Amino acid sequence: RNIQSITKFIDCKDPVQMLSDCTSFSFVDDNNVELPVSSKMYLEHPATTAEIKSCCSDLKVLGKTDFKGLLLWRLSMIAYKNELISKRRGKESEEPKE
Repeated sequence: RNIQSITKFIDCKDPVQMLSDCTSFSFVDDNNVELPVSSKMYLEHPATTAEIKSCCSDLKVLGKTDFKGLLLWRLSMIAYKNELISKRRGKESEEPKE
């Protein structure tokens, strides 16, 4: 079994290869790693439907349509992550410097 964090899937350079290499994706992060967006935030996102969660739990039984759905969901999560990062940068630049 090859279980990877959903954040690794979202951040990877070759998502199609990762889909074929992994058996499932976990919505649990490694506690030792500092991430801009946690797996829990992806799990709680409105676009993360029950179908997406089900697909992530067993990648080996998915068909072409399911893979396409996961890839589209991944793109929306990348946009979500970039939006959160830009908001954080905006807040940091607005803070007065002492």
